[in-house]
Amino acid sequence: MSAKDKLINSWVVSIVLLVAVFVFGIECVNVSAAETNLGQEYTREVEVSQAFITKYGFTNAFYRTIEMANAASSLENESGSVKVTMPAGTYEISNPIQVNYSNLTVDFRGCTFIQKKDNVGNLLKIGESNSKRTGYAYHDITIIGGVFDGNGSKSTIFKTAHSKNIKVIGTTFKNVTNGHLTEAAGVDGLTFSECNFENQMLGTSGATLTYEAIQLDILTHEHFSGYMAEALPTKNVLVEKCVFDQVPRGVGSHTGILNCPMDGITIRNNTFKNIGSIAVQGFNWINVSISDNDISDCPRGIALYAMQNTGMYLQSDIAAEDGAAASISDEYVKPADNQNIIISGNKIVCGGKDQFADYAPVAIYVGGLKLSKNTKMTKGSVIPKGDYFISGVTIKNNQVQSVGNGIRLEDVRKVTVSSNQFKFIGKQKGDIYHGIQLRLASQADSIKSNTISGYNANGIYLNTSSKAKLISGNKISNVGKYGIGVEQSTVTTIKSNTIKKAKLWGIAIVIKSKVSKISGNKISGCTEKIHITKDSKA
Repeated sequence: MSAKDKLINSWVVSIVLLVAVFVFGIECVNVSAAETNLGQEYTREVEVSQAFITKYGFTNAFYRTIEMANAASSLENESGSVKVTMPAGTYEISNPIQVNYSNLTVDFRGCTFIQKKDNVGNLLKIGESNSKRTGYAYHDITIIGGVFDGNGSKSTIFKTAHSKNIKVIGTTFKNVTNGHLTEAAGVDGLTFSECNFENQMLGTSGATLTYEAIQLDILTHEHFSGYMAEALPTKNVLVEKCVFDQVPRGVGSHTGILNCPMDGITIRNNTFKNIGSIAVQGFNWINVSISDNDISDCPRGIALYAMQNTGMYLQSDIAAEDGAAASISDEYVKPADNQNIIISGNKIVCGGKDQFADYAPVAIYVGGLKLSKNTKMTKGSVIPKGDYFISGVTIKNNQVQSVGNGIRLEDVRKVTVSSNQFKFIGKQKGDIYHGIQLRLASQADSIKSNTISGYNANGIYLNTSSKAKLISGNKISNVGKYGIGVEQSTVTTIKSNTIKKAKLWGIAIVIKSKVSKISGNKISGCTEKIHITKDSKA
């Protein structure tokens, strides 16, 4: 741009600002342009004074300021993003703060926003109300800082959908009743980093209540109102270095689209404490990494479901709502052999009963679902029959203390369970729990080098047509039944395990089971070292 053109544009921008002053009264807005360190990108920085917010109300001041900054950027043909900085203070909000522009950074550090008492609606929202936009329409938006206090509202505090490259950094969301803290659907690239999620309260009416602090949802009007319905994949989600305290569920899903899994979910280095139900619950997720999280004071730690008996939708049923069709099959499609699920390095202490649903206590659960017939989901579509297994799972280096099962796997294939520590801290009498359990035709490549102690049933237990190629190098002690139990199942090799003080048998091969090789195991303090029933082979 020539010097003359820059001068002309500068005059035009000045005129725009003068018009804004006349029309909107934006006499207290400071708009400036500054070069960034990102090559040719250009950032326009906007500051809004407290006097302007006091005069016009926060939401109006915020929205008009962004409009003006974007108009000025457009006139100067800037390709970079706009940054809006808000003055520190506490603001009572009766209308949502709406972010409707892309390429935008909003700095809320030092600001506290409180939902007006008994008000209904979001505090912060990406996208226009009742938007008709489809696809990943709103993009490259960053929220920095701020405390968003729902003040007991039943409404979700923060919602984003039809969006891409959304980052929320150092923000606190707290104080809702019977609602989510945040929700996202149809998002490609979503990051929550160094955020706090607090005081999410639910009633105990007896109904199954499924409210997450971060909910990954789907775009149907029933589940995500205010946006166009669309079978739009959610993918590339990162939750890191966040704290979840006094919430029913930390990060999770309970809805999905058939043959359109949520893809690329990373949950790492977070703290979950005082959890009413579960820290992480996945539904129809692939390419998942859940690592190095500290999870305590919760009935269940991590659970990943291919699907459950509710919540799965066909894309055609979603398309029928607003006409946004997608090229996603409604037929049964065999799941991928490697769904790339890694659960590693987590510290999990599970205790108590799920406050909101009848789930068995478990530290780590992974489960597929086999439908023997076409099945209508509760609040969902008719899902075709088929085996919706999960395959390609690595569970390693976790430290677990549990009042229920350490690991339970159902209809899961190509599993490796290695170098985990499992300690039972529940009651020795009552319901029976296992350190590692494979059931419902699960298949493990290896179960090795795990330390398992104190469980009131079995250390390692395979049943209901499950298989394992190798069970090796595990240390199992003080269990209530078998050290290693194989029931109606098959194992290729059981070797080099150390089993101490199993109340019944060290290794049990029972009820039409088969083990090809048993060797090099050290077994002591058991009623019988190795027991094989007449209908089994070893």
